[in-house]
Amino acid sequence: MTDVAKRLAVVIEKHLSPDPDVIIRHTVLEGHPTAVLVEDSKRADFLVVGSRRHGAFAGIMIGSVSEGCVTHSACPIVVAHHRVRPLDRVTE
Repeated sequence: MTDVAKRLAVVIEKHLSPDPDVIIRHTVLEGHPTAVLVEDSKRADFLVVGSRRHGAFAGIMIGSVSEGCVTHSACPIVVAHHRVRPLDRVTE
């Protein structure tokens, strides 16, 4: 398991409570985020992406990856905006 995959597993375990009715599958892939997510959307039931766009229009705009996924996703998609307080940094 790569360092990135380990860190992802820690974040998921820390911030998501276990629910026997919910299956969480996490995978670390290389490539441009939009292209990778759109390709995975072809095999997904649902896609959730985050948006933490910064700038003058942060409250009304979404980022380029989120926009690309909304435009090209093969399944239903939700864009979740970044919380005001970022998640705690993952430390090993």
